[in-house]
Amino acid sequence: MAKILLNNKRIIAKDALIAKTFLQKMRGLMFRRKAVPIWFEFLWERRWAIHSFFVPFPFDAVFVDAEGRVVDAAERIMPFTMRITPKKSCKFLLELPAGSVGKFKIRKGDNISVLL
Repeated sequence: MAKILLNNKRIIAKDALIAKTFLQKMRGLMFRRKAVPIWFEFLWERRWAIHSFFVPFPFDAVFVDAEGRVVDAAERIMPFTMRITPKKSCKFLLELPAGSVGKFKIRKGDNISVLL
């Protein structure tokens, strides 16, 4: 579990799961009963596409580059959306409950950091 900070001061997730293994990354929010914050780290930076098959609720996705800057955010991704691709390359992905991007006013260029 980890804390996720916005601009090094505001906690946006207290108990975020860290998807470390291939299976954890592949599962993400699939087959869960409710949205929980999940932090993904990819092997390299690129425009990683995600989907929401088998995710029975809407959620937000925040795409973050290797320097920890938000490069894109998708709000209220609906269940069974085929493809969500950021506009720029990312190294990290943060999945959050729907409405979190608006609630915390997460914007492109903001800094996201993780405290383990």
